[in-house]
Amino acid sequence: MALAKMMRPDDALLYGRWRTRLLRALPAAAKPFSDLVPAGRAPAFLDVFSNDLAEGLETVRSFPTALVRSEIERVHAPVPGPPPRWIRALHRGDDDAWQLLHRAQRAAFDAALRPVWSRIEDLHQEEFTRYALTAAEQGTAAALTAGGGHDPGRPRARPPPHLPRARPPLRRRPGGRRRPPDVPGGPRSAARP
Repeated sequence: MALAKMMRPDDALLYGRWRTRLLRALPAAAKPFSDLVPAGRAPAFLDVFSNDLAEGLETVRSFPTALVRSEIERVHAPVPGPPPRWIRALHRGDDDAWQLLHRAQRAAFDAALRPVWSRIEDLHQEEFTRYALTAAEQGTAAALTAGGGHDPGRPRARPPPHLPRARPPLRRRPGGRRRPPDVPGGPRSAARP
């Protein structure tokens, strides 16, 4: 996410100095990100949550080929001209292109995040602890609606609409027909005792 924000030209007042500093700090090995994230539009397969870099790299590589292809096509559609050769190779699933991407991810992580990684981990642990205490003392609903650094004037983040969403399993009706599960507070549950 930091690299996508770095590539976007907006919010210069808030991020301009940070963006300039980070661009100077990135080594040449991180250059492939500028090809993969044109105009701040990052492919969704780069946005993973993991405990460490190695796990994150594995997660990125484990995305289905069809999703990787569609995401590369999505971010490069508005860019004039053909994408760089290595991006076309990544689109085909080429192992050398994946290795190049992993080297770029490592180089970018080392330059942008490793110097502050322990602070990020501390902040994450603080947030987790705050959530756990609020949930224990006031319940899950209170923990989910507590501020937690979220700006109430901005909507909460949602998964991108182009990614597949998990669907609840269908339940069998009598006679073998399937129906969606009941939603608490929904019309079916209101009619039941």
